[in-house]
Amino acid sequence: MYRIIPLPDASARKPAEQSKGRHSSPEAAVAPQDVDNAVPALLRDPALMARIGEAIRAGGFAGDLGPPLLAYLALGSRLLPRPMNLAVIGQSAVGKNRTIEAALALMPPEAYFALSAGSPRCLIYADEDFAHRTIIVWEADSLPTEGPAASAIRSLAADSVMRYGVSEQVPGTNRFTTRVIVKQGPTGLITTSTRRLTNEMSTRMLEVTLRDDPDQTRAIMRAHAAKVTGMSGTPPDLAPFLDAQASLARSGAHVVLVPFARVLVDLLPSRTVRMRRDSLQLLTAIQAVALLHQCQRPRRADGSIEATIEDYAIARTFLAPVFDSLNAEGLTEVIRETVLAVPEDGEISEAELAKRLGLARSTVSSRVKGACKGGWLNNIETRRGCAARLTRANGLPDIATCLPTPEAVAELFECSSHSGGGANVTNPQRTFTVVRVSRK
Repeated sequence: MYRIIPLPDASARKPAEQSKGRHSSPEAAVAPQDVDNAVPALLRDPALMARIGEAIRAGGFAGDLGPPLLAYLALGSRLLPRPMNLAVIGQSAVGKNRTIEAALALMPPEAYFALSAGSPRCLIYADEDFAHRTIIVWEADSLPTEGPAASAIRSLAADSVMRYGVSEQVPGTNRFTTRVIVKQGPTGLITTSTRRLTNEMSTRMLEVTLRDDPDQTRAIMRAHAAKVTGMSGTPPDLAPFLDAQASLARSGAHVVLVPFARVLVDLLPSRTVRMRRDSLQLLTAIQAVALLHQCQRPRRADGSIEATIEDYAIARTFLAPVFDSLNAEGLTEVIRETVLAVPEDGEISEAELAKRLGLARSTVSSRVKGACKGGWLNNIETRRGCAARLTRANGLPDIATCLPTPEAVAELFECSSHSGGGANVTNPQRTFTVVRVSRK
């Protein structure tokens, strides 16, 4: 399983110290505004992300903490001008809803609107204010995939505002008029699915694939056992976390600047068109981290919060696997493992493949569907009802890290700030890793 390990040497630095050096622009070297004594102590904690992870774990969540922490950041981004959108992907029973519920437990009810199921236009006609909230659609099947309603939902995901025109008859006449229903944002969107979303929707969401390996399953089973044996420990006190989010909503300090954004995006790959949207989600994640740590971050003269390289380091911890998969055209680590288990010059059945991998056939079947959809495996069996005969198809994309290291971003930003232009990254001397996700 994973655990969050705080590294206080970077995160515990004073805000004034953070405003100096390579990750701050000259005009931003202003001491943070006086922090109101009413600000919850949790927001002053240098190991804030570690505390959030501990609360999620104490709430009974088992295994990989990365997805629920990313969901937490996405929910927190509701206060920003362009919130994050997430789709949690995995086979049935993998824990998709549990992942989101773990993050929702630390959020006040007014932060989100949850929908279990509904008609294609239910969000359009809902008597709800969606501004600065995140819409939770527990099953992506409840999202319309075509027609005007689908366009309205995609508009919400891409532009944080929904506009839907309705033709209505003018009372007492035979004339019709158009009424435009506007759901003003900013609004975030989180959903779950057993398969990748349609292309039109997936480019507006970051797809987070949950682990389906035996170690993760074992961790979840042990968490269930701990509950019924009375060994699950004391439930976490959620009040400090709810107070923290309420305080952030009240503060009004929701403008977050990322001074190193130009340097960062220049280091990202640009061969895929969807990176035009994904890069914005990455920047929003950085802003969400800085917003959460605003009591520990420098402020500019106008009160805006300035994100630091540490904020990128935290965001990168949770987003690196997501962006690596996107850069590899949707190829995840588990699908790569599955494809490599198929003979290069031959065929194999799903049952034999399951034996090779030491996994259940249902798990392998889910992986094979993803591999076939991505074009890395072929099923050469054409007869209906017969067992699949799997062969290798296209070559696998190279393993590459999509997001640059914090050290590389910091070094290039310092060079560009000093020279007024671009510079090569050479010999970075400093590390910015604030939160490390390690596997036991």
